[in-house]
Amino acid sequence: MTLDRRVLLLILPVLLAGYALAASLVYLAQRETLIRLETARLERQIDALEMAYRSDETVARSVLSVLDAAPELPALLRDHRENARIDALARRLEDTVTALMGDRDAFASLAIFAPNRSMTYYHDNSGDPFAGISQEQVNLAGKQWTGETSPSRDIYLTDGHTSLLVVGNIVEDEPRSEASAQPGSNAALVQVAIRPLRLLDIWSKIEAAYQTPIEMGDQPLPALATLSGAGRIGSATYVRITPHADYLPRLLARLKIFLVVGTLAISLVSIGVLLLLIRTFVTRPIAELDRQASEIVDGHRNDFDAAGRSGIEVGRLRNNLKILQQKTRDSLARARAATYTDTLTAIPNRPHFNIMAEEALAQAQLTGAPLTLLFLDIHHFKLINDRYGHAVGDLVLANVAQSVERVVLHHAHGAAATVARLSGDEFAVLLSVVERDASPIADAILDLFSDGFALGHDFYPVGISIGIASYPDHAKSVQELVANADAAMQEAKARGRNRVVHFSDEIETERGRARLIQGEMTRIVPDAEFHLVYMPISDRDGTIGACEALLRWTSPIFGPISPADFMPLAERNGMFAEIDRWVVDHALSDYEHLAETLGTDPFLSINVSSAELTETTLVPFLRERIKAYGVPSPRIVIELTETVPLENENVFNSIVALRREGVHIAMDDFGAGFTSVLNLLQYEIDTIKLDRYFLDHLIERKSIDTLQALISLCHAENMHVVAEGIDSAEKWQTLIAAGCDYFQGYGIGPPMTIAELRDWAAAGNVHRPERFAAATNCGRAITPPGDFRGMT
Repeated sequence: MTLDRRVLLLILPVLLAGYALAASLVYLAQRETLIRLETARLERQIDALEMAYRSDETVARSVLSVLDAAPELPALLRDHRENARIDALARRLEDTVTALMGDRDAFASLAIFAPNRSMTYYHDNSGDPFAGISQEQVNLAGKQWTGETSPSRDIYLTDGHTSLLVVGNIVEDEPRSEASAQPGSNAALVQVAIRPLRLLDIWSKIEAAYQTPIEMGDQPLPALATLSGAGRIGSATYVRITPHADYLPRLLARLKIFLVVGTLAISLVSIGVLLLLIRTFVTRPIAELDRQASEIVDGHRNDFDAAGRSGIEVGRLRNNLKILQQKTRDSLARARAATYTDTLTAIPNRPHFNIMAEEALAQAQLTGAPLTLLFLDIHHFKLINDRYGHAVGDLVLANVAQSVERVVLHHAHGAAATVARLSGDEFAVLLSVVERDASPIADAILDLFSDGFALGHDFYPVGISIGIASYPDHAKSVQELVANADAAMQEAKARGRNRVVHFSDEIETERGRARLIQGEMTRIVPDAEFHLVYMPISDRDGTIGACEALLRWTSPIFGPISPADFMPLAERNGMFAEIDRWVVDHALSDYEHLAETLGTDPFLSINVSSAELTETTLVPFLRERIKAYGVPSPRIVIELTETVPLENENVFNSIVALRREGVHIAMDDFGAGFTSVLNLLQYEIDTIKLDRYFLDHLIERKSIDTLQALISLCHAENMHVVAEGIDSAEKWQTLIAAGCDYFQGYGIGPPMTIAELRDWAAAGNVHRPERFAAATNCGRAITPPGDFRGMT
């Protein structure tokens, strides 16, 4: 929406509301004024009626006075049969009416009533030979005779429709004495009637104007409504004018229309003037600034125009925009440099790496030269943050980046090389025009982490795995190149970490197989395809007092699938909860058979992912299953894997709840993950199981003192220690000497079903203190059959 429209939308309602309020106040004031004006107008109309009435009354009395003074009238009264006198009187009447009324056609009549009240003479100027006196005039004459009226003073409007003004006078043929109150015997009543033309004209106009008849009476008439007028127009004639019910509303409606139209007109004019002024002095200069700013942003303009006559504020805004433009240019230059640089390590970040990789791939496609990518992943970096703090962790990452970049530039021998940070502890090395194997560069990087990473005089226990993929052998796009190098790095981690793996068809096949296994897991039938095996655990005397329940999956399509292959997929897909519950339920149901087989109440270890502990339903489920199968809870050991960090609050609460149920807690594969000794002390772990690769590393390096110190620390904290991967007498004796409590491995016993365990126990393997005697004598290790990596 443009600024002009916004201004219009802001101003228009305000002006309309203001003018509407003003118009409402004006209406209220004008309404009362209008009513008063109309009331005054009604009074003037009544005054006009009175004036017309008085004027016509004067004419009628003049006619009567002239006739009364005429000498023919007394003679006529004495001998009313003389036609000559009658004719003379008639002519006299017509001449008088014409002289006084000014209109020869104006109606006038003369009636004479004898003392017996009978009419002896009637004449009018209508020219109608059959014309006669009206009954109303006759009735009125009777009242004049009886004195009900005062014929010498009153004039009567007989009817608003017949419209005659009637006056009367009693005439004597002889003068009457002042003492006589009654007419003489020869007295007669002379009655004159005229048509009040002026009065009728005003009367009809009033009725037409107010659309209502005028009320008339011989008594005072009070006003009846808000708008009503009443008054007297004659000595005994009263009128009342009450306009039609629609008269006042129509007037008010016209007032409303006038005010509405006027308000809108004034509003539009005001808005137009305001908009013109605002557009001229405010919005147009701002719009011009906006246009120039848009052109600068689009690159069509370099700077703003010089300030015009747009006012101080707009001129100041223009100057501020110019200052802002310059600062923005400076910031943009710095941002461009920072956008493509990792702020911690000062090397290219992932977006910059993607751009450079696309450019390098396009160049390689033109020249046919190879393009190689090394994907680097730092191990145990979380330990650095947890143990030494994030400040030290940031320092280690920065020095790792610098060291890797220095090694790459030293070994690249002129090849275009880029080191970038892809994420927290993942790096990439992009090598262009490498005509030989990139393994020397990868090995040199690997050497940086041979004994941890050195930073000054300190060594930090981190390692590295490197995956290598190249174009065009392994990928056709940057995304594919990164994905394949990542897959090779994952394979390096799976093979024991701290090594280099090149992407190969076997890795691609394995990755495809993982996808197929993942698809197969979506339709798995646990009771038909899962089963449990139990791996014995011995004490220092060689007695089997515990077993670990291990899950096995036999797919109808792929056959046996190692837990190392499907459990990570289950955790990533959110299926671990269902699988863990299946394992817990079936392991507890087998406890009775284990006790019968081993001849004692053994400890039963069950693996549960730490991610499962984030759910609040595990503890109630385990409690219900223990009760259902009657298993003593102190004989249950829950082994945790490091899917979720132990620092998680839900994990901590679940561990506390499990211990309240009497269940023991063990940390599996200690030394291979991120769990620190501080975590073990904080969460009151009952047992730690030393990872076999961790043990192999310590034994190979003759780090017996370290091993003894670790075991002593665990004993000091009331924790038992289980050594995994016992497959030789040398390991057995070394760990016995170091003070280890329990032992597990193929040298003790392989994973077995309940039936196989029963046969194995029947062969006397439950208590064998000489278990490694033969191996000790012959000096060779006991090697488990086949590849058992990841089976425990």
